[in-house]
Amino acid sequence: FRTLAQAVSATQDGRSDTIRVRPGTYAESIALTYRSRLIAEQGPFYTRIAAVGSDAVTLADETVVRGFGITGANGAALRIPAGAA
Repeated sequence: FRTLAQAVSATQDGRSDTIRVRPGTYAESIALTYRSRLIAEQGPFYTRIAAVGSDAVTLADETVVRGFGITGANGAALRIPAGAA
């Protein structure tokens, strides 16, 4: 996939999908679906989310985000909506 959002939209809600992300800077904001995992292959110095808009990453129930540097969020770097745990 060319963007994180495209990879996230290809996940199926309710299934434990893992998205492994190659190094680079991704200029976008994303919302994860239930039980998905977003994992940077090489860590925060090499893999960054440069937020567009207010929140960089919006989490859902049972989601994981690991190994990213996050910049540019006007709101929250990680947003956890009420009811998500």
